[in-house]
Amino acid sequence: AYFEWLGRQSPAQARDYWQCLLGDYQNRCDVPTHLPRLPATEPTPLFTETRTGAALHGRLLGWCEQQGLTLNAVVQTLWGIYLSRLTGSDDVGFGATVSGRDCDLAGIGTIAGMLINTLPVRIQTASAATFAALVRETAQQFAGSMSAGHLTLAEIQTLTPARAGLVTHALVFENYP
Repeated sequence: AYFEWLGRQSPAQARDYWQCLLGDYQNRCDVPTHLPRLPATEPTPLFTETRTGAALHGRLLGWCEQQGLTLNAVVQTLWGIYLSRLTGSDDVGFGATVSGRDCDLAGIGTIAGMLINTLPVRIQTASAATFAALVRETAQQFAGSMSAGHLTLAEIQTLTPARAGLVTHALVFENYP
């Protein structure tokens, strides 16, 4: 059923979406979005896990509920702001790993196997007047990306001049018990 659903998706529409979102990325981004290198004496972590305390988590969830936003959009936006400050660029990108189970296929949650994909996220910190507005832009972009998320990251990267510099690392937001 999943492969039938995948076969009904429009690669042309997905390519158009990604080209529209990312087509000028390299032209606007003077500095590739790379994480800083650790000193040679420190091991390079494969991943970092961050946990918040219950009080901070509750305040964040309350703010998200007031704004009609998700905690994932807040985390992605905060990461984009951090990268912006780290690189000095107001246009940064990174990958976000998605479950691949957000499609309109009945029973998608019970299909065995890994359907994950990594999708580009582009944060333009100068585009919004407030933090809430920037989080809204991030959430809207991510929602739009889901409809074009059936293309692989390799396919998406061929559609932008940034290519290899488009996704140099991924943010994984796990939101399950």
